[in-house]
Amino acid sequence: MPAKTNKPQIGDVKEESYFMNKAYKMEGKDKKNFKPHKMYCKNGSVHNAKTYKQHLALKKKGCDHKPIKK
Repeated sequence: MPAKTNKPQIGDVKEESYFMNKAYKMEGKDKKNFKPHKMYCKNGSVHNAKTYKQHLALKKKGCDHKPIKK
């Protein structure tokens, strides 16, 4: 029998809200500790996220932190 945790399990009704809250909490931490870095898009282009605002815009377009393997 698996150990009981406070973390919701797959299929729980509150599972989605748990992960949404966790992502929301992480967003504030990222903004405070943001460092410029490269973002890799699905089409193979590479962009430099110089500000947190640029990072969020690139993330919304589907860019990621890891290069896409071809």
